[in-house]
Amino acid sequence: MLIALLLHLSTTITALSQDPSPITRHKLSGTVTEEAGKKSPLPGVTVWVQAVITQQSQGTTTDAQGRYELMLPKGRYVIRFSYVGFESQSLQGEISRNTTIDVALRTSTDELTAVVVTAGRFEQRTEEVTVSMEVVRPSALHRNAITRFDDALDRVPGVQIVNGQLNIRGTSGFSYGIGSRVQVMVDDMPLLAGDAGDVKWNFIPIENISQIEVVKGAASALYGSAALGGIVNLRTAYPTETPRTEAQLFSYLHDAPRDFFKTPYRISDGRNQSGFGLLHSRQIGRNDITIGLFVVEDRGYRIGEFSQRLRGNLNWRLRLSDRISLSMSTNAMTDTFGNFFFWENDTLAFFPSPGTNDTQRSLRWTLDPCIYFYGLNGQKTTLRNRFYLTENRGDSSRNTRGEVYLSELQHQRTILPGLVATAGLFHQYNYVNSGILFGLRSSRNLAVYMQADHKIGRFNYSIGVRLEQFVIDSGPPLRYPVVRLGLNYHVAPYTWIRSSFGQGFRTPSIAERYVSGAAGPVQVFPNPSLSTERGWSAETGIRQIWKWGSFTGLTDLALFWTQYENMIEFRFGFFPGGAGFQARNLENRSSMIRGIEFTTGATGSWRRFKFNGQLGYTYIQPIEWYQPVPDRPDILLKENLKYRTPHIFRSDLELRNGRFTTGSNLRFNSFMTAIDSEFETLIPGVAPFRSRRASGDLIIDLRMSYDLRSDLSISFLIRNAGNRDYMIVPGNIGPPRTWGIQLRYNG
Repeated sequence: MLIALLLHLSTTITALSQDPSPITRHKLSGTVTEEAGKKSPLPGVTVWVQAVITQQSQGTTTDAQGRYELMLPKGRYVIRFSYVGFESQSLQGEISRNTTIDVALRTSTDELTAVVVTAGRFEQRTEEVTVSMEVVRPSALHRNAITRFDDALDRVPGVQIVNGQLNIRGTSGFSYGIGSRVQVMVDDMPLLAGDAGDVKWNFIPIENISQIEVVKGAASALYGSAALGGIVNLRTAYPTETPRTEAQLFSYLHDAPRDFFKTPYRISDGRNQSGFGLLHSRQIGRNDITIGLFVVEDRGYRIGEFSQRLRGNLNWRLRLSDRISLSMSTNAMTDTFGNFFFWENDTLAFFPSPGTNDTQRSLRWTLDPCIYFYGLNGQKTTLRNRFYLTENRGDSSRNTRGEVYLSELQHQRTILPGLVATAGLFHQYNYVNSGILFGLRSSRNLAVYMQADHKIGRFNYSIGVRLEQFVIDSGPPLRYPVVRLGLNYHVAPYTWIRSSFGQGFRTPSIAERYVSGAAGPVQVFPNPSLSTERGWSAETGIRQIWKWGSFTGLTDLALFWTQYENMIEFRFGFFPGGAGFQARNLENRSSMIRGIEFTTGATGSWRRFKFNGQLGYTYIQPIEWYQPVPDRPDILLKENLKYRTPHIFRSDLELRNGRFTTGSNLRFNSFMTAIDSEFETLIPGVAPFRSRRASGDLIIDLRMSYDLRSDLSISFLIRNAGNRDYMIVPGNIGPPRTWGIQLRYNG
């Protein structure tokens, strides 16, 4: 019924948008190319026109050959061209006859503002979206010599990685690597595993990045389950006509820990990480080809922990005609690694608890065939498909194989001037075979969604709706509707105010329902009756661009509130198989996370020095209210949600003079106020370590680089320069001071 309603609504709006009077219209057309090299065409560029007098607007996107076409009545217009990774360009002129305007866009170097796609699945500037967003450029990764995707995210304001668990504004806490409240994608394709619903961070192709887009807040209307706490979308870069080759060699050496700990190794033991990455992209006729390779040998900083991995990827796109493009992408990785679950005690923090170490071999592989159809008036139809294989091999009790089959059909068009409508159908099937760990399981997800984004004058409106259905094994279907609303008002030339509300939900992963296992004294029990958690998030914020002398800056302030019902958390208890942890719905409880976030950044020059810096501070109140006596609603108690840090601070500062660049990265996490108290009994040393570190953890990285020539640079880094000892989660100590060197080629 919802599908019929959406089709009827689309037909009605299209009919209403037809102009009843015969107004003479003129064709505005042209081609958009890249400025560098041989000016190769850019498909998917947003072309936006706005009448100077009436303020009516209309838009389209370029086709596979970079061509665009609009029919406009006579008048004076502002025409803007924007594309991810390129500087926007605006023109103004009179349209009184058929007009051709060709534009060449320059690669963007602006660290403060950006064009993003994730918020509405079409291109918008960050100032104009209705939600809080952060953008990470490749330059930020290169200057910090980042080799893992989670390391890059942990430096973003409001984002925290808790032992591999992704948190945005405290939404997730820590669930032992199972399940995620943040959807992680590569080129709009979900990358959560079919078994545990988690993210394999070292599988993400960080060597090929156009930019990383982080959406803060519920986004289930467009992206479904697991987007309850936000979205992280890595957008890869397509090649231009100028061939590009990037290569990096890197090596890191772990220093000895502080004298408090028993040292597990000597510097001469070579507890290091080393590897290399390679990326080559080029166009061959109508073919766009990108090949990547990444090899790492990591001996770890804790005994029994290591990783030997090889990752390769290929992106191929064929511009078949002016209207049709085909693409095929694949990414594969093999990784032999040793797990470290928790320490022996706080003085033997770099030694594993007996019986908790194991060695596994992991295989990850994705295959993504896609088709793109470009039509007139900004119409675009996309068919995305993905096969995702995850396989772990170790001892027989931990062998798993998960398969994900995913398809999404999406149509987007400009219905009215300034009104972009996006509708789609989504299907995902998960199949898991894991012996005694999860058993033989399957799940299926069907969804239909629609979102409309309307820019009229100074206002941007957004409204979305999604209906989702889940079937786990042979159980009854679970159906959930969600809505999303957003508003952005351009109140002054350099000031934008936004407000948004979004519902969300998350179905438990197969692992959360059925996992059964143990690590040392810690037992985990299945819970097949686990049900879906639901929630909503709301925020209001203001963004200001400012200029002071030669410096340009951007400041953003946001107030946010997130609330969950039926929240899923692992809780300790006594079960038929003994005492241990089990994923449970927190019944008779209401979980709430509210807070404030401030971010700012600036770039500019003074004499011979060029400066670039960003910093952000996030404060959260993670609270849950509960009824200790179910039949007494008047008795309501409060406690802190587990594994959250109320204060999070991030900063990155850089100063450049000629060929020399120096910089620092600072990360502060305040004391984790609540954890599972049972860990203080089960894992020796957790309680005394927490008492010593009640002031929180400040981690400082230092770096210096020198450009040997225009396409070759060398960098020296000191991670955790203060050699701070800190506990990530109970029984897991963070890495000590680490020395690094990287040689990078970009030509």
